Amino acid sequence: MTGLFDLLVHPALWLSLALALLYAALFHAWQGRTLAGLGWFALASLAGFAAGQLAGAALHFPALGQVQIVAGTLGAASALTLVRARLHKA
Repeated sequence: MTGLFDLLVHPALWLSLALALLYAALFHAWQGRTLAGLGWFALASLAGFAAGQLAGAALHFPALGQVQIVAGTLGAASALTLVRARLHKA
């Protein structure tokens, strides 16, 4: 149980979540149309940041503590762009 608690209070997790959600909010302010779009952007940004985090860690990119800022940002931006293209097609 303490392992889960340690994960939930880890600063790297909160920094990653904050950055991903900030990216989603900024992207929605720039490109968004609906409140549902904000939800899709938030999910895409979280998933993209997580994928970038994993890729950056696997490739040993420089990090801020344990957070792969550059790789996570690139992952979030890619995911946001893909979701935007999909939402604009529909």
